[in-house]
Amino acid sequence: MALALTGARVGGPAKASVVSSCLMASVSGSAVANVVTTGSFTIPLMKRIGYRPYFAGAVEACSSSGGQIMPPVMGAAAFVIAEFLNIPYLKVAVAGLFPAVIYFFSISTFFPSS
Repeated sequence: MALALTGARVGGPAKASVVSSCLMASVSGSAVANVVTTGSFTIPLMKRIGYRPYFAGAVEACSSSGGQIMPPVMGAAAFVIAEFLNIPYLKVAVAGLFPAVIYFFSISTFFPSS
């Protein structure tokens, strides 16, 4: 789905990495799990179109790091925040949605064609 949305654009495979990481982040909330699941597809794809291996890995690492702030899971820190501030978890998740979307949008705009 991510490749269908971004494949025809400049830097398509790198942007597909960002979109797939964003979608996976909403389920896992873990950067490591995100790299393992989406990186096994997107890193070889980026290398195939001409990205250097270290750059392809860096794109995937940056894309997957957003999993820590992407609602609804948001990693373990969101549960600690909700408990420490004594507010409902839903408020923490809603507050994290806008920064997460901005994060994924901003890293998707900086990838060159190859």
